[in-house]
Amino acid sequence: MSKSNAGYLLIGELGGGGSERSERVHQWFIRAVNVNVTPNLQGAVWSKLLLTSSVTTLGAIAGQTMREYIDRPGGRELFYRTYDEALSIALASGVRPEKKGSIQSRRDATDEAFRAKRMICCSVRS
Repeated sequence: MSKSNAGYLLIGELGGGGSERSERVHQWFIRAVNVNVTPNLQGAVWSKLLLTSSVTTLGAIAGQTMREYIDRPGGRELFYRTYDEALSIALASGVRPEKKGSIQSRRDATDEAFRAKRMICCSVRS
């Protein structure tokens, strides 16, 4: 069985902004793996946390896939509340999560989470 996705290593400065150091690290790693550089590393980490807390954590607690728990009464609302809580903490901390692709709202986040889960599930082969 193999598992793969279109992931990449994300690098950047903790304090934000670009730097020659980030670019040097990028040039070194790009030889072996997909690498992206971001001027908003903390925002990128929080963006991942928003989806992880709303998808993986709730799924583990419910013992269900996202598709299963989101279709249950109150499941979608729980997803939204979890996402909104994590977002409010990020914003209160002064972090501006990156907008990943087309994610502009929690509804977009739900759609993105479904897409990402399908992509990962479909890439597992025996």
